[in-house]
Amino acid sequence: MIPVKTLPRRPGTPPAAPASTRSPGGPLVAVLVALSAGCALQPQGTPASAGTAPATMTQAPAAPAMAAAPVASRASTAPEAPVATTLAAAPLAAPTYGIEFLDTRLSAAGSLVDLRYRVLDADKAAPLLDRKVRPVLVQVGTGKRFYVPQPPIVGALRQTVRAANPPQVGRTYFMLFANPDRTLKGGDALALFIGEQRVGEFRIQQ
Repeated sequence: MIPVKTLPRRPGTPPAAPASTRSPGGPLVAVLVALSAGCALQPQGTPASAGTAPATMTQAPAAPAMAAAPVASRASTAPEAPVATTLAAAPLAAPTYGIEFLDTRLSAAGSLVDLRYRVLDADKAAPLLDRKVRPVLVQVGTGKRFYVPQPPIVGALRQTVRAANPPQVGRTYFMLFANPDRTLKGGDALALFIGEQRVGEFRIQQ
């Protein structure tokens, strides 16, 4: 134990308490008290920094449910588009001359009648394709006649054959007839003649 040096007492100062009345370990106890006080003042945990808002989980609102398309109670019955038809859609046979009429329509802004036919029998169709024969269209009901134009340079506006080049079976040939004043219209009935012989009858397509 370290000896304690006793300082001389000043005049008028009360005498110090004897060593037996002092609290044991006075300086050491004071240090321990100070340390315990400092620990008591220390806050528990780490405070949140100033100005920082607490994090919160925000749930996005759910998207509205899509309404299901209503189911039709019965199958839709949309009307079908009308099918275009013509008066001479099917070939018209002319067995006497071994041909069939395919179609007849107006051409050149209505100033010409374009007649197309197919050869079925070459021998029977030969007179129809003879250059010396002059075919004529007759309007049924009125009796008006229409002829094949013959320009001086081009010649007759129809196909013809020679003896060395007979008609070909399955081949399509044409004739063009003048339609002055655009008399003939779509849907008119016509008859084809060679001389006085009637080849067949058909209509102008509309």
